[in-house]
Amino acid sequence: MVFNKVKKGQAAIEFLMTYGWMLLVVLIVGALIFSFIDFNALLPNQLDFQGNLEGHPEQSVALSEEDTAALVFDYIGTDRQTIDVSNANLTTPLGEYCSPNTLENTDTQDSATAGEEGNETVGFSNGQTGVIEYNCEDLNEGTGLIAEDILEATVTIELNNPQTNLDVPISGTLRLQVN
Repeated sequence: MVFNKVKKGQAAIEFLMTYGWMLLVVLIVGALIFSFIDFNALLPNQLDFQGNLEGHPEQSVALSEEDTAALVFDYIGTDRQTIDVSNANLTTPLGEYCSPNTLENTDTQDSATAGEEGNETVGFSNGQTGVIEYNCEDLNEGTGLIAEDILEATVTIELNNPQTNLDVPISGTLRLQVN
């Protein structure tokens, strides 16, 4: 009787060893495959603001050839506001900065250029769409935007009410696939 139990135990150990090695090899190969997958590239673009701006991540782009990022948004406030393009900041988590170039209200075709005295603000009413273009050539230690990389940043845009002359900063997060 004791002899039978030893054979059953030996068969069980042989079964576990054979399939255990196979399972171990499959786990190692699977781990190696998943270590090379960039799951961030599978996530969609994001442009989320808090406040009176609504981002359009599907229309916003980051281009490596031109080292530019263009952010598309809607103003959804009740009062008419102005935006000063010089006060539209885009900062990465590493503290790198993309400088704003131009701001355009696509509904009225009004535009502003950073650094041009007297032409740095554009007015927005409820439902109007704006595009801010940034120069990102100083990112990544001066190499600019890298194709197939992800641009993650904090965006801060100051809205100014012309009646009260108060600046209200609206912040948001940005995540764009660089093309």
